[in-house]
Amino acid sequence: MASRSAIGKPLMALIMVAIFLAGTAVGYYYASLTIKPTGYEPVRIGYLTGDIHQSPFFIAYAQEWYQEEGIAPIKKEYINGPTQMNAFVAGELDAGYVGCSPAMITASQGAELVILASSNKEGSAIVAKPGINSVEELNNTKVGTPGIGTIQDIMLGMVEEEFNIKVTHVSYSVTSLPLALDSGDIDAFIAWEIFCADAVVNGVGNVIYTSHDILPDHQCCVFWVSQKLYNEKPDVVKSLVRVHVRALKYIQENSTGAQQSIATITARTLAVVQNAWPRMAWGYHVNTDSMVTFANAMITQGKMTLPEGVPDANTFVMGIVNENILDTVLGEMGISQ
Repeated sequence: MASRSAIGKPLMALIMVAIFLAGTAVGYYYASLTIKPTGYEPVRIGYLTGDIHQSPFFIAYAQEWYQEEGIAPIKKEYINGPTQMNAFVAGELDAGYVGCSPAMITASQGAELVILASSNKEGSAIVAKPGINSVEELNNTKVGTPGIGTIQDIMLGMVEEEFNIKVTHVSYSVTSLPLALDSGDIDAFIAWEIFCADAVVNGVGNVIYTSHDILPDHQCCVFWVSQKLYNEKPDVVKSLVRVHVRALKYIQENSTGAQQSIATITARTLAVVQNAWPRMAWGYHVNTDSMVTFANAMITQGKMTLPEGVPDANTFVMGIVNENILDTVLGEMGISQ
């Protein structure tokens, strides 16, 4: 008859092996939840400081939707559109969210980019100090802008022409505009949201004219990629568009949740985001007609020249906007166009 010790040793060995295998399985399970797989495609994506026009990017990045598409997003922040476009020309970016005006200016100078979709429409405003309540009262005043070549600076020029007034354009970093208004260094400013809402909620100024008033449903920020990425990695570009559409769909269908997310992401109170939100408009498709209007305005203002051989602004705009991938993605996702 075998001794207890003879039976116990093999049994103990089996128990130890079982414990080891179970521990390995559990460890592997939890590791699969926390360790991201290798093989992600790195994509350098530009965006603007505190620009909630670009909420699709902020939400998608926070939710890690890029990773679900096999993309490792490398986010790069810029103070305004022209600065982002300069970085693109210098080879620092593969894609980005930017105002359509700086994108057009850069493309007109030979940079190869493709505008794939809209990020937002409208979403900017002129905020004036207390006592100024109309655009006409801005005549001969100092008005701050986020910089020459920004869509806001272009729109301010359009307002001057429409109302036959003249203002001094003063460039600031967008974060400094409410401060400059509060200190009296400027009489008004035009900026993207969330900075207009900052000034209003904090009692620094009041909105006297919106970008909707300037040009209803105008294109503002767009989602773009480099022509190189578009040509060489179409599957990556399609994945980027799918993430963008997913985020826009979330914003459109979950306004309250989107506002709460943006408040957290931008470190603002919900009241500030709620003040800005009605001045925003969302949609997948680019308003090319408004881009043509902006292009002609920039040509008139001396801020853009059409490339050699391009006969008019419409031909130019249609040459840099390509929504083929967007249309495919919307169809595959069952989203009405």
